[in-house]
Amino acid sequence: MTIRYAAVAIALVAAGCAAENPGHPAQTHTIADSGGVTIVTNFSGTWTENTRWEISADPVLEIGAVDGDEAYLFKRIGGAHRLPGGGVVAAGETDVRLYDEEGGHVRTEGRKGEGPGEFEYIRAIMACEPGHFNVYDLDWRQSTYTPDGDFVETRRIFPNGVRPYTLRCTASGTFLGLLWAPQALEGHIGLYETETSMIVGHAETTVDTIVTVSGGQRLGQEFGSRPHPFGTVTSFAAVGDSIAISTGEAYEYRVFDLQGELLRIVRMPERNRRIQTEDIDAQARQDAQRFPPELFDRYFEEYRNIEMTERYPAYSQLLVDSDRNVWLRHHVRPLDTVQRWDITDEAGVFLGSIEFDAGVEIEQIGRDFVIGDRKTDEDVPQVAVWGVLKL
Repeated sequence: MTIRYAAVAIALVAAGCAAENPGHPAQTHTIADSGGVTIVTNFSGTWTENTRWEISADPVLEIGAVDGDEAYLFKRIGGAHRLPGGGVVAAGETDVRLYDEEGGHVRTEGRKGEGPGEFEYIRAIMACEPGHFNVYDLDWRQSTYTPDGDFVETRRIFPNGVRPYTLRCTASGTFLGLLWAPQALEGHIGLYETETSMIVGHAETTVDTIVTVSGGQRLGQEFGSRPHPFGTVTSFAAVGDSIAISTGEAYEYRVFDLQGELLRIVRMPERNRRIQTEDIDAQARQDAQRFPPELFDRYFEEYRNIEMTERYPAYSQLLVDSDRNVWLRHHVRPLDTVQRWDITDEAGVFLGSIEFDAGVEIEQIGRDFVIGDRKTDEDVPQVAVWGVLKL
């Protein structure tokens, strides 16, 4: 197979951002120590024309079809993960499907239910145990499989009914969870801030609270609350045996050890985040599509009158690839056709930026691939793999 690589990597950020930082025309970053905490301040990326990364112009593998074999039909993608041998495991709502490296269906496991190897609503696939992959149900109940798809066991990963809002893990099997923000249930009206805790634990053992972080901005209404459409979101991932956390409040992320000690603050170049009227209108139209046509105008007007934030979040997602590089996704505005990711190395030095189609939800990043899910032009859910070329 011939793989074409598009020049979508914004590799010359080094030149572009240097112009935005005239005080540092040649210096890409500084590293300082403040009371034992490393401060990395980035002015521009370090990639050059000869060292940038590029993404394949088209997926090298696509799984998902309009009709035909049920093994390729998805109502919804519950998660996707590339296996060490090149095969792919993808989840529907209640089943787990394995495909070979060419996209051929190998087997399907799981079904709807509450027993071992059964699911109510799959929400993620991750590799949290060496030599296995793990599938997570709605309440983060974990089902473990071998790379060949053989079922091993189902278990609760936290004791005493602890069920985090978001879950990640280290390669050594330590679980990282962000708890539900208690303020989400307190009946606030309008825009409000929340605060929550990051927890760390091993399966079925003691859970430790290690750090308090923002739980994001929410919108309270008479019938309940939800994440604010323009509000900040906290995202995190393991970097080896430490945790990288972005709250979206600024162009930065922070790295903590598993005891909650702050190790590093990584600051990225600032960009304009002010919300425009056309952004609000576009988001209102997008969200109103969920309602019957006769309610569209009413919802649209109500939406335009809700209490707004002054600025977009800086970042809305943080992922870590297999080489421990940190990927930070800029908030995707409703009129955006692409999503932009800033990438740093493990030490926090800004490498450069890469763009994807705005509709792609990235699930996993390997040394030479990115796997994610999207909807095609025919509105068909699909898992896709792109190649990553590192020059």
